[in-house]
Amino acid sequence: MLRNDDKTSLSLPPLALALLGLAVYLGRALQNVRGRTSFLDEGLYQYKGWLYATGRAVPFADYAPWTNHMPLSYLVPGYVQKWFGPSLETGRYLSVGFALLFLLGLWLTVRRWGGDWLAAGAVWAFALNLASIKIYSMGLPQAQVAALFVWTLFLVLDRDVSRWRAALAGALSVLMVMTRLNMAPVLPLLWGYVWWQHGLKKAGIYLGMAALLMGGLHLLFWPGILKLWAAWLPRSLTPFLDPWRLLNAGMPVAGRASKAPLTEYWLYLWESLRLHFLTLGSALGAGLLWPSRWENATRRKAAVFLSVTLVGLYLLHLWVAFTGGFCISCIVMYETYFDFLGLVLLALVWPERAPEAGALRTALVLAVSALAFAGITYAAASDIIHSAWYHQVRPLLEPLRVWRLLAGRGGVSPGRAMYYLNAALLALLLAGLAFWVWRRRRANWCRFAHAWLAVFFLVGALFTPTRILGSGNDFFACAGYDVPTAYRETGAAIDALLPAGAQVAWVGRIPAIFLYLPNVEVYPPQLNHYHSFWISEEDDTLYRFGRWNESLGQRWMQTADYTLIEEAWLEDTWVQDALRAAGLQEIAVSPPPEPCRPDASRIHVFAPAP
Repeated sequence: MLRNDDKTSLSLPPLALALLGLAVYLGRALQNVRGRTSFLDEGLYQYKGWLYATGRAVPFADYAPWTNHMPLSYLVPGYVQKWFGPSLETGRYLSVGFALLFLLGLWLTVRRWGGDWLAAGAVWAFALNLASIKIYSMGLPQAQVAALFVWTLFLVLDRDVSRWRAALAGALSVLMVMTRLNMAPVLPLLWGYVWWQHGLKKAGIYLGMAALLMGGLHLLFWPGILKLWAAWLPRSLTPFLDPWRLLNAGMPVAGRASKAPLTEYWLYLWESLRLHFLTLGSALGAGLLWPSRWENATRRKAAVFLSVTLVGLYLLHLWVAFTGGFCISCIVMYETYFDFLGLVLLALVWPERAPEAGALRTALVLAVSALAFAGITYAAASDIIHSAWYHQVRPLLEPLRVWRLLAGRGGVSPGRAMYYLNAALLALLLAGLAFWVWRRRRANWCRFAHAWLAVFFLVGALFTPTRILGSGNDFFACAGYDVPTAYRETGAAIDALLPAGAQVAWVGRIPAIFLYLPNVEVYPPQLNHYHSFWISEEDDTLYRFGRWNESLGQRWMQTADYTLIEEAWLEDTWVQDALRAAGLQEIAVSPPPEPCRPDASRIHVFAPAP
């Protein structure tokens, strides 16, 4: 059995396989740098970061951009934008670099516990999965956080650690939290694990370094950073943070949105597994293969720690996505901060798995895999009905009475009909396998669970590059176009119209365009579009906290030198009213920065009538 303290040399075949996986990942990532549409969050991280890095704005300041995330999520890409020139591809190439560091750390960590072949498999789990590649190749903090997280784990998930490794782990974990506050629960969990595995002295070193760096970084942004903590900590427990809270100032317009149907929550619960099947599925597999008795105490402690961390982070982010008023679908992006933990967990459990499984474990394996199959098929229905495979199979099924019942008189959509048929096919397959094993020898049941899981994951790996799994729900796709070039051309066309220092009012969801308008001044609250738009009459209070309302929007159109409006929002009632009240006239319409949304993304330029 492989142990973490075995001194094994690199084996060439799995190393070559891992390097091939890395090359495939890099090729797909570079392709995605060009072929992905931008969206609100990406532009905010990049442009706000550039404003902060160039000194044109200060994080957490009053009457400044709304710094609604930890400062390093802005400052790291911001300084890279400053050094290499502001552009969409600059931030995306930075994310690709972080992703490569992440894959190296993942390979090293999995190899330590699972060996060369599992380490190569971990690299391929990401090389095959477009859902992860597209997030890790956009100007978002996910790859940065994942890289910091996996290298922290590499430092501490070991039989023993030196003092410098404990200190460095404390520093990296703090940098991770100072990038994204949602990773804060990892700090106490890591500290508890270091104490449990490595003793009180190493835990003290970890905690001391973490506290020193956390305190020092907070002092750099004090006291404005308290606005961020005040937004997340319960008011009943932290009334002293009220001066940094936006109180009695109305409500965000997002709070008036109608509640989504329960089916949408159910859909994205399964989407979170479907789009990240190999990582989260590995965690499920580790749970199903959990040893009844561990031979390696170090391995057991690491597995317990990772299990608690993964489950805790997943439930926390599911709760935020489903109840936080942001977006239900965001869970499929949130989980990319930590879903790789499933691969590390499987590497810890696999060498210690029980050689045989009893009837109860076998039944549990069959039940969980059947439920996962049914849920994934349910989530994939919309992608299935647009696939070439579906259009080839449907004519063969239409003559069948069951198809006519489901998709005809039954009133079920063709996609859902395919879902029911797939579920029925799985049930028949499981029943056939069970009968075959029973007829062969009853003792085969003891190994059936392992064989079934291996087949289940092999099939999952084969389908991960397809729309059934990791390539499904691809809402950022813009294949065949060079999106950064389109942004550059649109920015150049607008920049030619605006003199340096022009004050701009903005209504739109693609703030990345301002990376190509470096000489203009935009009203900061408008960068977040309607996410910072409130129903309120407290104009000054909203502006001070980086929010805005209809009154401020109208006022800024009246005082701005130019007003830029993305076409998708041009017909909003308040926008039309404000344009008329300000007496603005349209002077130009830009080329579309989003080639896959040629009409909705064009930017209309308005100026005061002469």
